Amino acid sequence: MDWPANPLAAGPLTRPESAQQSLRIFALACVGAAGIGVVDFVTGAGIVVTPLYFLPLALAGVRLRRPAAMVVVVTTGARRAALHLDHGADFQRAYVWVVDFTTQGSAFLVVTLLVSHLSEQLTHEQVLRRRDALTRRLKRQGFIEQAGSLLSLCRRNGRPMPLAHIDLDDFEGANDRFGHDHGDRLLKTFGEIVAASVRTSDLAARMGGDEFVILLPETGHDAALEVCERIVQALPASHRFRSSAVFAGIGVVVDDGARSDIDGLLGRADAQTYGARARQKGVGFGRRGVAPAARRHRCKRPLGARAAARGSRPGSTQRSNQGDPSP
Repeated sequence: MDWPANPLAAGPLTRPESAQQSLRIFALACVGAAGIGVVDFVTGAGIVVTPLYFLPLALAGVRLRRPAAMVVVVTTGARRAALHLDHGADFQRAYVWVVDFTTQGSAFLVVTLLVSHLSEQLTHEQVLRRRDALTRRLKRQGFIEQAGSLLSLCRRNGRPMPLAHIDLDDFEGANDRFGHDHGDRLLKTFGEIVAASVRTSDLAARMGGDEFVILLPETGHDAALEVCERIVQALPASHRFRSSAVFAGIGVVVDDGARSDIDGLLGRADAQTYGARARQKGVGFGRRGVAPAARRHRCKRPLGARAAARGSRPGSTQRSNQGDPSP
């Protein structure tokens, strides 16, 4: 199965419709404009129906990309001008038809462009509400909205879906020692590392403070651990992380098909990360985790690369997200 790319990663002005949906909307706008044109022709100059043309044009401006919306504008204006020209009685002189075509066509164009611009701005604002401006990853709200549908799709198709919970060890200490600007740069660098380590179809989010999650649809357990290993190996390679003695603790769980929602999966992954820390005194290597790579990149202090293979033990405590970046 080919998974679609994350729509939030495609840019702030991306329309959510698929090609098939866009084609249907385009056809609906054209048919609507044609129907209004027939009514306009039948009623003649006695009844003014010109404002009705703005309904299909507004639909095109909101739901279609700008080039397709412009095609609707041109065809609508040309159809209206042709119908009125054929009506004959409306235009005793040719220049009247030219003026009418120019003014009405300009009005159609300006209104459609305005509606399209406002729609793009609204889409942009919606993206910003769901994406962390610092790390360019999803916020908790945006993650929950998309993760639920991916979880349902994986379960329906019988596909695995691992979730990795990542905590930056000693981030708060580095933030206190070097200042908040340094901490912001650490988070930004980590967001870039995560983006370079995952696919466009994966969901990566900053859940709050120094906690991140990655959802890997249709990915096996071992492949998920490889992704976590790439992230772990990239941190000591960064001078900023190495000099700050900040490393990553990771807990990995795979959806078992139970009737729990995405919050339940997040709770298991969260407990896995901190349960490993409690059992291993801050160095919680899972039996099938990424301990060999972590030992190769040990700097200043042990690297807590806790990619644990199975669920947490009963009674493990969960730590709530602090500093949630979502509004």
